[in-house]
Order: sequence, then structure tokens, then C-alpha cells
Amino acid sequence: MSQSHFIQRVTVVGAGLVGTSIALRLRRHGIDVRLCDPDAGAILQAQRKGAGTQLTPDDLPADVVVIASPPSTVAKVLLDAVARGLGSVYTDVASTKSRIASDVVLAEPELDSYVPGHPVVGADLALSVAADPDLFAGRPWHLCPLPRTSRRAIDSVISMIELCDGRYRLLAPDVHDRHMAAVSHAPRLIAAAVAARFADADENTLPVRGSRFHDTLSVATAAPALWSDTVEQNANHVADELDLITSELTRVAKGLRNRGGASVPEPARLFGQGKRGHNKVVEHFRRTSSRGDGVPGPEEEWFWTW
Repeated sequence: MSQSHFIQRVTVVGAGLVGTSIALRLRRHGIDVRLCDPDAGAILQAQRKGAGTQLTPDDLPADVVVIASPPSTVAKVLLDAVARGLGSVYTDVASTKSRIASDVVLAEPELDSYVPGHPVVGADLALSVAADPDLFAGRPWHLCPLPRTSRRAIDSVISMIELCDGRYRLLAPDVHDRHMAAVSHAPRLIAAAVAARFADADENTLPVRGSRFHDTLSVATAAPALWSDTVEQNANHVADELDLITSELTRVAKGLRNRGGASVPEPARLFGQGKRGHNKVVEHFRRTSSRGDGVPGPEEEWFWTW
């Protein structure tokens, strides 16, 4: 059941790709959207796209305030917004949750109006020029309510997600972060490591067009500052994932240097395990696909886009 009656005014703090895309989608529904960003150019770009108007000190408090800033800044920006009374309900869009939530609770233990959130759109917080009001259509939007989060706050954020055509999912913050470490944060670091191998390579040793390297290269182009900030905010879970993966690769490397010592060569073992893992994921999609044909529907495709 739609909760859209909860939402009339929204303030978006951070006019990057995700923040501006949310603003554009809400403007389609006639929502009064105000924009706030330390970069005046970002606000101007978002305004030119029709995402809303710049926040002023005289504006009424918003029904929902969306914090769309880099993960390491979310707690500070959120607490500042609360102190300024910018709205009655607050959420964010960062792809890490536990550290942000703990910082907020430590500073404001009685705060019940914050709903940690994360729209899973496989996109970086890039310039607003790339913003798309359809960015969230059919996509999962994780919500990680805290013990004190009020039902009213959760309903208000769900209302906003529905207006953005997203599909909300409730997760504990730590479960969310472990999941994102496995399917997004660690894979991005691995892709960067593969691509970095060629950063100073001789022209003659660069990969040829059409090689498998180019599949990895597309992921390795992620904004370095943003993704460094992201993985550091989720450090322990990302480190655990990297340990698991590097132990497998180290085992293969040792096997290659000591060929003939195992009944099943290490590369064959790992390729076999990799195929089993791939098939397990595909089978999961066959069972859960909203389309019923084994092909991921819009809400499942996020897994493949990281």
C-alpha cells in the first residue's frame, strides 16, 4: 500500500548523481525539493536539470531529508542537519551502514528519526549531469532501521522509495555491510588490483581489445576517492572477503609452482569451485526471478552490476 501521503517536502543534501536522481524523480510527483551542497556548481547543475531549488534558511522543515554525501561524511552531515532542524525524518544513501549508524547513535542516542538507507543502483556518486530520474526503477533499496527508529520515520522513507519506484528491503546494518563487502566492495578492489598491474606497463604488454581484461576494466574505473572512502568505512568485512579470496589465489599460485603434487591441479580445483559458485547464483535467480523465466528481473539485476 502506498504511503505517498506522508511526503510533500524533501531536502536533498548532496547534489551528486544519486541525490540529484532522487530529486528529479520526486519532482515528477510534484514534491517540493530543496537542494543543499557545499559545491555551488553542483547545485546549479542540478537546478538546470529541474531537480529543485536551493535550500534557504527560511524554508520549512522537510518531511524527509536525504543525506547523499560520501560515507565518511554522512554522520557529521546528518547530525548537522538534525541540529539545524532541516526535517522531521532523515535517511542517507551510503553503501555502508554499521559505522555510520554507530557514530550517529553515539552522538545522539535518543534520535528516533534516522533511517539508514542504501539504494543499490551500481552507480558512483558522480556529477549531477549524469542524474537519471529512472535510476531506481525496480531496484532494491536497503533500509537498516536502528533500535530506536520510529515506525513513522520508516514509513516516511518507504513512501519516498515508492515514489522513486524502488523496492525496499529491511536489513540489519551489519548484515548489509557483510553483503556489500562480498558483492561490491571487495570485487572493486580486486578489479583495481588487476587493472593496476598495467598502470606502468609497456605499450606492447597492454591487453588486446576484446580480452577478458576489459570486463574487469569497466569496474576498475570507479572514482578512487569515493571507493577508497567506502571500503575504509567497511574495513573489517572487506578485509575478511579479501583474505578469503587471496587465500584461494595464493593456494593456486603455490600449486602452479609445485605442479604434479596434487591429484587435482589447483587451477582446475578453483575453476571448478568458481563454476559451482556461478551456477548456485544463477539457480538462485531462477528460483527468485520476478519474471519467472530464470532471467533476473530489474530488482535482481543489481547483483550483476555491483
